[in-house]
Amino acid sequence: MLRLISIVWRRVVLVALMSAVTAHAESGPVVRPPVSLRETVAMTPFHDLDQARDISIRGSVQDVATKKIWLRVTDSFGRSATATVKTKGGKFSARFPKDFRGAAELVPAMYFIDAALSEGAAPSARGEAAVIVFAAQQRRLPDLPSAFTTDLRGADGSVDAQSPEWARMRAMTNLYYHSRSAQLAGADRPGFDLAKPADLAAFKRDVALYDFDARDRDWATPLGRRVARSFWQAVWDSWFGPSNDNERPAGSGIYPAFTFANDTADILVSHLRRWRVRPATEQPVEDDLATLCNEVLRNLAAMQRKENDSAPVQLGVEGPGAFYYGMFADGELMLDGTGWFHGGKRGDHRRGGVFLGRSLWAIGEALGQPLPGMPETTLRETLRLGLRWGFGLARTHSDEGQPYIRAIKARDGSKTVRALWRSPGEHAYLLLGLLAACERKEIAGLTIFEAGEFGYAEKQTVASLTQQALDALADAVQPEGYWSTFADIDATAVEAMARGASVFAGNPSAARWRDVAVKVADGWLAAKPVEGAYRGPVLLPVGRRVPGQPGELRYRAHESSSTHLTYFHAGLWLQALAELEVLTGDVRYTRRFEEVAGYFCGNNPFDARMFTELGGVYNFVTDTDGDTVEDRLHFDLYPESTAFVHIGVLRHLQQRAGLTPNPAPKP
Repeated sequence: MLRLISIVWRRVVLVALMSAVTAHAESGPVVRPPVSLRETVAMTPFHDLDQARDISIRGSVQDVATKKIWLRVTDSFGRSATATVKTKGGKFSARFPKDFRGAAELVPAMYFIDAALSEGAAPSARGEAAVIVFAAQQRRLPDLPSAFTTDLRGADGSVDAQSPEWARMRAMTNLYYHSRSAQLAGADRPGFDLAKPADLAAFKRDVALYDFDARDRDWATPLGRRVARSFWQAVWDSWFGPSNDNERPAGSGIYPAFTFANDTADILVSHLRRWRVRPATEQPVEDDLATLCNEVLRNLAAMQRKENDSAPVQLGVEGPGAFYYGMFADGELMLDGTGWFHGGKRGDHRRGGVFLGRSLWAIGEALGQPLPGMPETTLRETLRLGLRWGFGLARTHSDEGQPYIRAIKARDGSKTVRALWRSPGEHAYLLLGLLAACERKEIAGLTIFEAGEFGYAEKQTVASLTQQALDALADAVQPEGYWSTFADIDATAVEAMARGASVFAGNPSAARWRDVAVKVADGWLAAKPVEGAYRGPVLLPVGRRVPGQPGELRYRAHESSSTHLTYFHAGLWLQALAELEVLTGDVRYTRRFEEVAGYFCGNNPFDARMFTELGGVYNFVTDTDGDTVEDRLHFDLYPESTAFVHIGVLRHLQQRAGLTPNPAPKP
């Protein structure tokens, strides 16, 4: 996500705006709770119920004189059970559900564990963890929590308390607002209950990404460029205001919410992955998942520049097939000088490629495994136009001397030159969409360029462009053994390389793609901060490598001298590690995946769930006292961090449950 915040579709006076801003006032540096559950998820947060019918809960207390502690376990269905457990030598252990009176039997679900010295302890005095339960032999997976992105709408049109997901969403939302992580982030609300009208309104205003303001209108008539109901905003309503949006009309106090094309695409990919595993999912909560995805797909396609488009040309959006930066909830395109880019002070959309790459990733995921009622004709044309732009029409365009399409020379001495879209990271996002699309033969065989167009000697299909793009990415690796010094760029490129080697296993270059993915990944996973630069419990693959010192990893950002960890980087590495698991079967990647996932589930300096009950994932944390260890949790539930962690976890669960057969199209 490019950065943003603000209020949607409503009038706001200054007092109300200040109230919205302070609704998530951050607390001070973290104080470790008297009870910790880190040990429960330190090795892995995943539990195969076909191997053991009970979760092993383990932890410690700071005061060894403590005699007993209180435990509560709540599953993602909203069922809860408690137990009192004795301690010994500062340690405790329990088995769930065996040691919890009245607890339901274990099923594939996400289990949220809270520990405290007593039942009435404040959230700040509790330790948290989460365990993800699946059944490998039965090939059953949990439905990951999704209140952060829910539409609270049933397939029959019922909404809010009448919607089929209401009971679970209410339970998870209530649990979150009373959680340790919410308290640390300044988002807790004592006494919150989603069933209270005021609290439901607060959830929609201050947390949820879905555009509830226009949910219930008659969508037989489009709203400007927006053609369908479902719309995920870049951030929740109460963050849209004067600092990051343009008032419309002037003096009205109305600041329309907006989304970026890439944010919409990221969340959409995670939901399309949920759709892929739906047959194996235990009691999926949303009965309108396909409809929701189809509506977002239509709105995403509407953000693409078309032939003879009446919207103005923008930098990076000069030709048909390119994607505009985003869209306001009222259906107007977000153009240069509007929305996040108003006032001309922000230029993070320039020299980018995230809009095309991420958007086509989502389009490709949908075409690769179509949804019922999907607008197939529209999506095929969206893919065709996007590829014609990204590998053809954009060849004549550049930004500040940087060409949109880079020419990458082959390293095999053949003098072959292949196209690379923008940068290795953006090229990799686009590749992920192409690889997903290639899982359907009829999409893999779609013609994009005829022989002779844009220098192509032969007709080019989706499949042929995909394989050339994989070769170009492999040839773009630097001599130091990485594409860039940024964790997010290389994670995405590793994922694309590994996925390509699986999907096109019959290609003569597949072994090289695999070797490149493994070499780059191993370099990143071996890199670490210099001694004394970081003293936290888990080394996350985030931050930057140091040019000239590729073994050094720095956890600093924006020229800061203190630790700054960006979680969406780790989410992308979860995706990369999961693809490496599928490709190689190497347990090293499984172990590192589960260690990183364990951090998100409670094995972190906050003793809190970064992967929250809402399904939302926080995006960044910082160190404020100079000891190098992260100690401030910022309320920044983020589309990217949320989507990337979900995608990685789902891919890992598919692998653990034997649900990852990869087709191998002929080259």
